[in-house]
Amino acid sequence: MDYNSIVGQKHRSLKGKNIYLRPPGYDELEYIQWLWMDEETMKEVGRSISLSDEQIEKWYRRMVSPGSETDYYCLIFDLNDTPIGEISFHRYNAKAKTGQLNIKIAAVHRGKGYATEAIYLLLGYYFFEFGGQVMEDLIVLDNIAGQQLLLKFGFEHDSLVDDGFLVRMTKEKFRELYNEDEYFMRLAIDLAYQSRQNGEDPFGAVLVYDGMLMCQSEDKSLRLSDPTAHAEINVIREYCQSNKKISLEGFTLYSSTEPCVMCSGAIHWARISKVVFSVSQEMLWQSSGGHSKPKCNEILNMGRKKVAIVGPLLPDEGLEVYRGYEFVPKIKRHKMFF
Repeated sequence: MDYNSIVGQKHRSLKGKNIYLRPPGYDELEYIQWLWMDEETMKEVGRSISLSDEQIEKWYRRMVSPGSETDYYCLIFDLNDTPIGEISFHRYNAKAKTGQLNIKIAAVHRGKGYATEAIYLLLGYYFFEFGGQVMEDLIVLDNIAGQQLLLKFGFEHDSLVDDGFLVRMTKEKFRELYNEDEYFMRLAIDLAYQSRQNGEDPFGAVLVYDGMLMCQSEDKSLRLSDPTAHAEINVIREYCQSNKKISLEGFTLYSSTEPCVMCSGAIHWARISKVVFSVSQEMLWQSSGGHSKPKCNEILNMGRKKVAIVGPLLPDEGLEVYRGYEFVPKIKRHKMFF
């Protein structure tokens, strides 16, 4: 399954441990209409909603395809590809950097932790990739379960608002409560899956500054006929060239696998401040049947400038990328691209 498949909207899909979020295709409008009309699901948020065909098509064009810069809508699926609800942010105010949260889990699927994971995935994307700073939700006063869910998650109640139960989450608070290293590492691991699906070696990397995704890449060695086009070097090269930078001091690089000797050298010369990886070099060569390689620390911290190194982080998830993967020499696979 390609969790990052896009159906014409401006946002990507998001994958978690037990669920994934994906913008719906046009043929999934029937499920959305069912969700909105299901009385058991909708009774806590007020009432069921019934839209005409013209209204639902207009909604789809605004929220999904072609979509807009202010709205992001996804269906929530379990890992068996069963739709279990919806989540979105809308009415994004670019000046104030605030958005409005919406989430509904179908009544039949409640009580399984899906809502909490979906909120985590959406807020991670909203704060770390989209660029939002504040997320709000004005909950109807009778929806006690919805209020408790968001308060338990970490949202704060604004008692000055009396026409509903207004809760608010800031990016600063989200970073305080939740591990952003794990969020970005899972993004790097997803890129490694994507690289594998594209016929390249299964490696991915992302570049982050102050809790904001700046660049991402997978391995591109075969398609570019460039032995140096590893994921880590790609993000350094692409970001520096696009932004006319020569130093990445203050940046963090997340890699699905501990950087090799070549990439460690590039990280050193780029003056990156922190490196986080999932699978260690030792784990890699045990999986591939190859030879032991130097640890990145031996290169990154051989000079006066020290680099903070975190890893292995989420190694079980990182190792899953290699399950069933056959490490064939690149020289043999290169011909497949041409």
